Amino acid sequence: MGELNPFLRKVDKINSKFMPIVLILLIFIIFYSIFGDMTIQGVQLAFEIIDIFVIVVFGIDLIVAYKKSKDVKFFFTHHWLDMLAVFPFGLVFGAINRTYLLFSETEKILVGQAIVHEAIKGEKMLKFLSKFKVVPNTVKAISNRLRRITKSRLFQKYYATFYPNDDKYDVADRIKKGHKAL
Repeated sequence: MGELNPFLRKVDKINSKFMPIVLILLIFIIFYSIFGDMTIQGVQLAFEIIDIFVIVVFGIDLIVAYKKSKDVKFFFTHHWLDMLAVFPFGLVFGAINRTYLLFSETEKILVGQAIVHEAIKGEKMLKFLSKFKVVPNTVKAISNRLRRITKSRLFQKYYATFYPNDDKYDVADRIKKGHKAL
């Protein structure tokens, strides 16, 4: 630590020429992401590429600063802001968002699975009762089971995820109107 070898000196010289360009690009990205249209797919891809370029340039600058430092303690006390600039917060928050969406979709699948399970139970009950030739009672039992399923909170939650604008199965709305909630 302390003295740079010739290769790192050349890298630092080239990297320092990129620094003003990188700072201008970074300011442009910040302003465009606040005031511009980020829904355009090409713009979003270009910004991701520019973001990677900015992180690489700052990372090289951080490596050179580490090599120039006297010791590790000096590096961490004097270059902590540079380390924050290099840290890819967007990637971390994106990973957290994708994890949340994964768990959210898993919950929808579990609700759908529970509904299918209830329907299979009803089908098994129909097969069992058909052995005793009580078809009218079986049809009545199945219709009651289906009515209970569609009135249950589980079905309403499942239905509301796929049809959020339809208030037909809104539990809170039924309670407000004075109907008994199941």
